[in-house]
Amino acid sequence: MQKRFVTFYILLLFLFGTISTFAQHVVSATAGARGLATANANINYQDVYSLFSNQAGLAKVRKFSALAYSHNRFLLTELNTVAIGLAVPLSTGTIGLVVQHYGFRDYNEQKIGLAYSRVLIENVTIGAQFDLLTARIKEYGNSAAITFEVGLQYAISDQLMAGFHLFNPVRAKLESDESLPMIAQFGLTYTPSDYLIISAAMEQNSAASYTVKAGVEYLLLKRFFVRTGVQTNPALFSLGVGYELPKFTLNMAMSYHTVLGVSPAFGITMNGMKN
Repeated sequence: MQKRFVTFYILLLFLFGTISTFAQHVVSATAGARGLATANANINYQDVYSLFSNQAGLAKVRKFSALAYSHNRFLLTELNTVAIGLAVPLSTGTIGLVVQHYGFRDYNEQKIGLAYSRVLIENVTIGAQFDLLTARIKEYGNSAAITFEVGLQYAISDQLMAGFHLFNPVRAKLESDESLPMIAQFGLTYTPSDYLIISAAMEQNSAASYTVKAGVEYLLLKRFFVRTGVQTNPALFSLGVGYELPKFTLNMAMSYHTVLGVSPAFGITMNGMKN
């Protein structure tokens, strides 16, 4: 198992262009099963999922919300991500907490983030999050870094939303000679009706080339959502479903890489309780 994992992980590092970058999985984590289903075209979420995509969206959270999810890359237990997130609205804005863990005993990464978001002016929200990132390799010990991310959302109209997000503008380092990537995203979301959401985004990772993402979310039946998406670099196709209960929402999704295979994700979201 160990030998198979080491070989497979080296292949992954080359394929995804991250051979010299630690914490690549926690810094660019998907926004749960919902985000994975739409190929991570999630920059304009305005709920607790904003903790993973663009903290500016937290300003629209009106009730205490929570989520938990698991994302398994290519059906290997060693490449599993688990996360929890909390969003708490206050009179002056919304605060959030996110905790993520990726990996297994011999190699793992963690992220702990504390976020704050508020309405700046009419139709504009802003948000920021301070992150503690750690990585551990059994033979080399532990590394840690502190960085931050910022975001903005602008409601161009009732149907069109623009968003911008920037992770790690200070180029924090886990190692003395190794900077974490800076990741910038810009995206648009079009909501022509209460039943349909269409999103597209472009991401620039300083350690890789551009990635383009697009996704669709459709309320097929009462409380039942279907989602699909596609992205480039790496080329991924994704789909998923969601079912909304009175107090919880259940989400399932999977993405498909033409070489490495299927990556499923499962999540549960608390729809909100008044403080």
